[in-house]
Amino acid sequence: QHAGRLVLPGGTLLLYAFAPYERDGEPRGLAPEDVMALFTPAFGVVSVQHGQEITDPDKASAWYRLRRA
Repeated sequence: QHAGRLVLPGGTLLLYAFAPYERDGEPRGLAPEDVMALFTPAFGVVSVQHGQEITDPDKASAWYRLRRA
C-alpha cells in the first residue's frame, strides 16, 4: 500500500514483474492475480503486456500499467 501514497489519484504506476517461477526451492515472481491482490483497491489494472526476460528468453515477464483510484 506504500505505492498508493506515492502516486496521486488518477496517476499511473508502471510495474515490471517476472511471472511465477521457482529458484533455489523458493517461489519468485508475480501472477496477474498476485498483482491484483497487492495493488487493489488503491489501483486498477489498465493493461498488461506479456513478454520474456531479455537475459533469459525462457522466463516469462509482464509490464503492468496501473491507475491510482
